[in-house]
Amino acid sequence: MAKAMISSSFPIFLLAFSLLIFSISVETRSTPFRGVVEAGLELQCNKVYGVKNGDTCFDLEQKFKITTPHFSFINPNLNCTDLFIGQWLCLDAVLILP
Repeated sequence: MAKAMISSSFPIFLLAFSLLIFSISVETRSTPFRGVVEAGLELQCNKVYGVKNGDTCFDLEQKFKITTPHFSFINPNLNCTDLFIGQWLCLDAVLILP
């Protein structure tokens, strides 16, 4: 009886696990590693830049060869329409265990 319960539960577990993996992969398409960060990892910024007069997010993305989604991901609360001189922006980050 116990074997029958375990073997009949396995397909349900497998389906649930597959849906979880699928949902994480769908989320990461819009923002890199989003599902991984939500799973408990943290970002550690390794390279920063101080905003200078005239800098824009687009210009910095081009200058440092960073894609817009990645730049937004490593600077999660950044408002690109309201940059200020001296503001620190992350240019390179890694995911770490908390």
